[in-house]
Amino acid sequence: MARTGSGKSLAFLVPLVHRLGGRHSSTFGARSLILVPTRELAVQILRVGKELARGFWRGRASGGEHAGDRDDGGDDHHLKQRENLRWGLVVGGEGMDEQFDMIANNPDVYAFFFFLSILQVYKLTHNVPSRIIATPGRLLHLIVEMNLDLKSIQYVVFDEADRLFEMGFQISLSEILKRLPSSRQTVLFSATLPKSLVEFAKAGLKDPKLVRLDVESKIGDDLRMAFFTVRQAEKDACLLALLRDVIKVPLADEIKIETTSKGKTKSQTDPLLPAHQTLIFTATKHHVEYLLNLLTLSGYAASHIYGTLDQSARTHQMELFRSGRTNILVVTDVAARGIDIPVLGNVVNYDFPQGARIFVHRVGRTARAGRKGWAWSFVGRKEVPDVVDLEGFLGRKLVNGLEGGWDYENERVYTECLVLGTFPREKIDEDVEYIRSLDKVHGSLDTLRQVMCRAQGMYERSKGKASNGSYKRAKEIMGEEWKDAVHPVLMVRGGGGTHEEENRKKLLSVVRSFKPKETVFEVGSGSKGGLGSDIAKLMKERRKTLQKSVQRRLALAQTRSVRDEDEDEVKDGDVEMADEDEIVVRGTFFFFFAWGGY
Repeated sequence: MARTGSGKSLAFLVPLVHRLGGRHSSTFGARSLILVPTRELAVQILRVGKELARGFWRGRASGGEHAGDRDDGGDDHHLKQRENLRWGLVVGGEGMDEQFDMIANNPDVYAFFFFLSILQVYKLTHNVPSRIIATPGRLLHLIVEMNLDLKSIQYVVFDEADRLFEMGFQISLSEILKRLPSSRQTVLFSATLPKSLVEFAKAGLKDPKLVRLDVESKIGDDLRMAFFTVRQAEKDACLLALLRDVIKVPLADEIKIETTSKGKTKSQTDPLLPAHQTLIFTATKHHVEYLLNLLTLSGYAASHIYGTLDQSARTHQMELFRSGRTNILVVTDVAARGIDIPVLGNVVNYDFPQGARIFVHRVGRTARAGRKGWAWSFVGRKEVPDVVDLEGFLGRKLVNGLEGGWDYENERVYTECLVLGTFPREKIDEDVEYIRSLDKVHGSLDTLRQVMCRAQGMYERSKGKASNGSYKRAKEIMGEEWKDAVHPVLMVRGGGGTHEEENRKKLLSVVRSFKPKETVFEVGSGSKGGLGSDIAKLMKERRKTLQKSVQRRLALAQTRSVRDEDEDEVKDGDVEMADEDEIVVRGTFFFFFAWGGY
């Protein structure tokens, strides 16, 4: 267990290459199996693994020695003639014939990606019995179709293990583990290790050991975070303001494309531009399609990835972003796990994630391997309780941008606290009008927005809830003082707003909070007699009755608060982490689920 960006992939790839000797074995049967939750992560591990294997053997072939290398009798010619490790990538969504041919080519290492279809996810969320919804994925499909024997496997890796054991994969994995030899080595890697994952120890681990790094910090110290309260209808306008005024992402016509001597194109930008590479996370593919069109019409070079996109298109879009030919990548949570994008400076949570664990994996795409990065998050009124949950999960204080005692010009504040604020009203109004002008010219944009809004409604209904205490704190946070606080990072980074603007916001807040001591029926009721004085007496009696009612509600709320603090459940965002004692105790038992079909 180690935080994102700490090098977990190398932690299992280096031992894997060394254990297999760096060369292909003529004996039929794969010797290693790597299981991952996303296609992009599988492709990335395949690429890095091949580079490691080539480097490992190139050193020996040139006379170099590695600690623990196998002794092959000193036959250098024999060493040079041996073939590199063969790697096989099996992912859902690609043709079966090609993958049959790949397995027939006798690879040494399998890299498999598990996936669920949309229908299976729907069934899963509606509590259909597990024997119907538990798809075994492409690996188990190939095992059955080809009668594949896995008894030669020596080394099994579960990367992003917590995600692998979600979404109904447990039965599939248990069936696969039954087909593996008991002499194998099994390793699990993840940035978060909830107690629910410990149950897996029953199905495949003997005498397990837990290795934890960065126990005190779930995210890197170089990650700076900013949270913006926004209205749902103005999110797209806020995104344009953020990209233009704060991140300062260059437009597409500012990216220069050059051609290499081999006829291939390469992007050559200003040396500062790589720091503006931005990854935008959204809730659904409909959000991706809308934002892609909006950003393209606004002049930005953007790529996109979502789960149902064809694999070749996903690879092409990722390559455009990695090479710098596009500087914005709009994705769903498919890219939230394990993807390492060089020089990624910014992550934007257009839709706030469901749970603190997903937030950690999303923002972990930046500020990796000692580099600095920013995480920008849009927070709607309904999502403030999730931010409060995140405050407890990360152990960082949630503060208002107007709160005194903080040096907001020092970026260190944004690594130590969760600073919450909003955009200047004038800036947002300008971008709202700009988007309306785009709607008049491009009618399809409004259609895509309507589809996105319907998808947003379904997404919100499927979200989990924060803790009861977080909802109570959220009501205080969304008071007038917090609501009108322009985020200080906008002033520091030139995104608009001044101290005079803050004073104006404070004045407006005071005006809004003004409550007259008498109603319109009581104005001028000082004169004795008449209908006016009778109505004034009636209103005074009514006010006394309402005050008593308010006092009763406050007393009832305090009573419930005490009870809720005792009965408050642990939510998904605050999943209790496992410790080594639990893993060791539970790992001494074995239990296998029966496979009910695929």
